[in-house]
Amino acid sequence: MRFALSLAFQPVDELVALAREADACGYDAVAVPDHVVEIETLATPYPYTDDGSRRWDHSADWPDPWVLIGALAQVTERIRFFTSVYVAALRSPYLVAKAVGTAAVLSGARSASAWAGVGRSSPCSVRTSRAAVGVPTSPSTCSSDSGGPAGPSRR
Repeated sequence: MRFALSLAFQPVDELVALAREADACGYDAVAVPDHVVEIETLATPYPYTDDGSRRWDHSADWPDPWVLIGALAQVTERIRFFTSVYVAALRSPYLVAKAVGTAAVLSGARSASAWAGVGRSSPCSVRTSRAAVGVPTSPSTCSSDSGGPAGPSRR
């Protein structure tokens, strides 16, 4: 059996120590989360909690996963890295390829870029997130034109 340590919702200044300890303790991998835009007020309930609220505070840190993987790889020896969530649709495919490739080189091929998955968000949240980073969107199907104030993640 293999184990991975998730770094989701951890303070950024503790991530290096967590990765080093996971490597020393024999974990197989570290899972790095991602979020590009943080919508302060949700127009629709968050789909993965019973009460519709987020699992994290809106001021949570979200470092770029591929930069983080490159940095953590420099202070670890054997542990592998993958993204537990990666919002590729809000990024240029060329910049994604460059970031993933750089992380792969810096980690000595210990980063996994082949992990794929599908998640769901409300149309309002997707539209608001895409608009906040300048990605074209289709006409709104939301009851209001905004899912709430949005802006880039803190880190």
